[in-house]
Amino acid sequence: MARSRDAQRVAVLALLGGAVVYASSEARARVARLPEFRIRHGAVGASAPPPGLSPAVLEDVRRLPLPREANAYDRRLIPFAAALLRELEWVADVRRVELVHPASLRFSLTPRRPLGRVVEGGRQCVLTDDGALISARYAADPERLPEVTGLPSPARPLARQRALAAAIDVLEDVAGLRARVLAVDLGALEGDPRRSAIRLRLEGDVDVAWGRPDTDERPHLPGESKRAALEEFLEQGPPLSSVATVSLRWDETVYVLRTPDARRGIDEHQLRGIR
Repeated sequence: MARSRDAQRVAVLALLGGAVVYASSEARARVARLPEFRIRHGAVGASAPPPGLSPAVLEDVRRLPLPREANAYDRRLIPFAAALLRELEWVADVRRVELVHPASLRFSLTPRRPLGRVVEGGRQCVLTDDGALISARYAADPERLPEVTGLPSPARPLARQRALAAAIDVLEDVAGLRARVLAVDLGALEGDPRRSAIRLRLEGDVDVAWGRPDTDERPHLPGESKRAALEEFLEQGPPLSSVATVSLRWDETVYVLRTPDARRGIDEHQLRGIR
């Protein structure tokens, strides 16, 4: 008899529990349908673009195609929004997405950093710190980024991947001098080992033999040492207007000055362009 009463109590408690859960879910569903708990389209965004990126990234976030009835109680929205964010070409990683009551969607992500620009097939794109090539419209000022030239074609994916890794390595090395570095040329990366694998072009059309990148397994000077040597040359060396080439491939920095005739020819050419 006692067992029967205990079983009845358990059954009653189960029914009450089920009723409470049902009532709670119904109440939650009614609240979620209220306008003040809905996440409005276009209301998702950030106050400012990440460093180096343009306002175009904010427009991408505002245009996320969230479900029409999205609300801050529907946890299915978390993986859905995370997938949408990962599809944005300027996003490297989505770290966290969370719902914040009453009607907010908060997320934290890792954006890609523009390092250089690449022009291929008449289209300009931006090389980022993780090796991606994204639309130039996402860079804050793509024209101020060093141009990366001499990349192998996409038909040679392994060579292209090695070249992109080398370009990133050098661009990170010269990050503090990026305003003075106009271009990074990779055309000789797989060529004659007696030639400089990578060359830089500085302001004033100065050619710099950088040598091998740190991604190369063959002997070479570390990129950090070459950057320090270049910084010293720019601070203590002759004016760049008088310099033709600089080599950083050895322990001692070697440079060649322009001849007076060459300087005069350049000046005359510039004057003709101004006139």
